[in-house]
Amino acid sequence: MKSFLQQAKELDLGAEILSIESPEFETDEVSLKLMEGMWYVAPADVCRSFADSYHEKYNVEPGMATGNIYDAIMLIVEAAEKYGPDRDSIRVGLENIKEFSGALGSYSSGPEGIFQVPAAVKMVKNGKFIFVE
Repeated sequence: MKSFLQQAKELDLGAEILSIESPEFETDEVSLKLMEGMWYVAPADVCRSFADSYHEKYNVEPGMATGNIYDAIMLIVEAAEKYGPDRDSIRVGLENIKEFSGALGSYSSGPEGIFQVPAAVKMVKNGKFIFVE
């Protein structure tokens, strides 16, 4: 995200930046300044402790997709532990997950196996991630 925003600033695009990815793990001063005014759709309940633990272990902030990847892997692990490690058991397990607490919020498997996470429209204002009402 930071590279894209730096390029947009250098080109003086003058356009509002909208995103479907949550930038809430990118909290360094440069990123926050570049994201000022940006609107995005994000999980409503991002788990800050995930980002803190990641930073403590790797000494960098997690990237935009890090939480998604972590949650995807942990959902598969959860399904395999509860239902078995074979493909069919994992599929059944994923179909039955309810209120799984992940890095990006609480996941539940919905109709047709699509995971649902409460989402919100947010923006970066004065260096803070705020809900748009």
